[in-house]
Amino acid sequence: MFCLVNDHGDAKFTNFCVFPKSGPEGTTFVIDLSFRTVNGTGTGTFTFNVIDPKNQSSGDLYWFEEKKPGVYPERIQFQTITIPTCDPSKGRNNLFLF
Repeated sequence: MFCLVNDHGDAKFTNFCVFPKSGPEGTTFVIDLSFRTVNGTGTGTFTFNVIDPKNQSSGDLYWFEEKKPGVYPERIQFQTITIPTCDPSKGRNNLFLF
């Protein structure tokens, strides 16, 4: 199966927020967003990169199929966890579950 291409895609965010704004390890965060398209879209992605207070980061891609003209709300959840066996002096010790 092939992904359709739309060279005139014009999606624009109409809403974007994350809640809660902060939280301890183990918190589930929700990304609440909406986008609008007049011409429709082809298949696409949202790319998320999360950076914690210790400047450690993780990210993921959220794929969506082609969209007809309209407004589309999306909610994406992720949870932070600590890996207890990880030594922070040797690299990343937090994980974000999308």
